Amino acid sequence: MPGTRRRARHPFRQRRPSSSSRKPPLPFTTALLVFLGVLLALLAVLRVPLNLGVIPFSLDGQLGLLLVIMSIQFLAMGETPVGQFRRS
Repeated sequence: MPGTRRRARHPFRQRRPSSSSRKPPLPFTTALLVFLGVLLALLAVLRVPLNLGVIPFSLDGQLGLLLVIMSIQFLAMGETPVGQFRRS
């Protein structure tokens, strides 16, 4: 067809990496530790109304929350407060 030309690709032209091959800004372990730090900071902020008696307090609930947070960390990363757990 007259008037239609295909553009030739430059052989050394670098392609832009696809969105799936780009590295995330934070590694997974760091992002999870930041998230867990935010949860623990929220728990620390909630301690003030607990001490004033504004909201009810349950020691078992607090320990359960800490257990859930540590189990998420253990399952997601294989890291525990006492060190790394190697999977078989």
